[in-house]
Amino acid sequence: MPAWLKMAVAVVVAVVPGAFLMLLAYATGRTLQQSWRLARQQANGGNVPVRAVLANLHLREIVRNARLAA
Repeated sequence: MPAWLKMAVAVVVAVVPGAFLMLLAYATGRTLQQSWRLARQQANGGNVPVRAVLANLHLREIVRNARLAA
């Protein structure tokens, strides 16, 4: 991602009310999707309960994945 785009996103998050929550929801969704995919791979395509995936979801993973995506 170019530096000017990162700066634009930072300005939007700082200025627009609710933008931080939208950014957090987006990062959480991406992390949840990645965790779900990983859990299904470990279960060899079997059923994976939602509670098991949500129980392993941590804030530090969300922040780490948001930083990696940027």
